[in-house]
Amino acid sequence: MKNRATPRLMTTLFGVAACLLLSVGMASPAPAVTGTPKATAATVSAPARVGQVCTVRATAFVHKGHTNVVTATQTTCGSAVARTQDRALPNTALANVHVGYGCDGDSFTSTCWWFDVPSPGCAGSSSWGWDTISQNNVLSSWEAVGTCSHGRLYDLPVYGGTAITCYTCYSLGSMNNRTTSLKVFR
Repeated sequence: MKNRATPRLMTTLFGVAACLLLSVGMASPAPAVTGTPKATAATVSAPARVGQVCTVRATAFVHKGHTNVVTATQTTCGSAVARTQDRALPNTALANVHVGYGCDGDSFTSTCWWFDVPSPGCAGSSSWGWDTISQNNVLSSWEAVGTCSHGRLYDLPVYGGTAITCYTCYSLGSMNNRTTSLKVFR
């Protein structure tokens, strides 16, 4: 005689297991970090919850002491925008690397920007700076990436006023929507 409880028991067990997996998947938060702080440009990926991701690429810079100060940038947004080699970079640099990542929402949400400089980034210079950034007063989360270990965000142009140091900052606290200039360091 065949036991009818076995198929029902198996169906019940599979149903419970499926509900548990669904519950765990729905309760797990989405990752907010865009990558590990030491990741390279090729391995860092943008978070899935971002509305738009743009790249702010240094197109010209000058040396001021130990800092390369970015004097001109080019911004491209989305993956459909074709990138062209920028002839304004010294030695016609073939590659740029990510050194920072910032978003206008806390926890790396909403519109976000990669900050790119010529390769090898902070490995070739002790720091990079932006006297003013085009994302003036909109950053609410920020992190150093690639060859840079940390950044310092300032509320006034040319690295003045109140500042916050970030390795990975999910929120800038009192500096939310106040960043005007920034530096990244090796």
